[in-house]
Amino acid sequence: MRSRVRDPYARFCGQTGHFAPLTRYKKTTPQLPLSVKMNNKQILIESNSEEQLVEALQSFANMYCSQEFSQSIELAKGNSNLYVVTLPGVDEEHFRFAVNYLRYPENETEFKSVRGYDHQKKLMYYIPLDDTEYDNCYTVSEDGEGYKHSFTGASEKISGGASYIPYSNIGSKLVPICTVAGVKPVKKGLFSWLFG
Repeated sequence: MRSRVRDPYARFCGQTGHFAPLTRYKKTTPQLPLSVKMNNKQILIESNSEEQLVEALQSFANMYCSQEFSQSIELAKGNSNLYVVTLPGVDEEHFRFAVNYLRYPENETEFKSVRGYDHQKKLMYYIPLDDTEYDNCYTVSEDGEGYKHSFTGASEKISGGASYIPYSNIGSKLVPICTVAGVKPVKKGLFSWLFG
């Protein structure tokens, strides 16, 4: 049986008497944001559940709410079950964290495929399907040169990793879904606990 632990990102609702998740995502207008068109780092995710993907992105944004990139994570839909996540202004280290987190989200969802792309450096970021370490991110360049990046900061050259998969087949039109922003945890204290 799961223990009932109050989510620090939840707010008490006086009407229902329950804690409700505090989320800050909003539906976007039908035009594609400029950062999706211009950003050099994007993540492609194959998912059957848009709701679970938004939930995973919100959780990731909440973990890094003090970082500027977490305040405007954009999600758009391409062909079929393919989604594009854009993290404007994200540095390489946090981009690797994002790829890893979306491969192993806390909500126990597994997305079919998670690949990150740095269009400027021509790199693909990925987590192998047979990964058992859970705290690494791998890169492969267009010319097939691969590296394993540990979250301790170490990187090592690897051979026999994945082949570079070109950033394609997302469709000619991306449909904006939402923009997610990180939320700071609710401060502990009687007043904030009761009234949010």
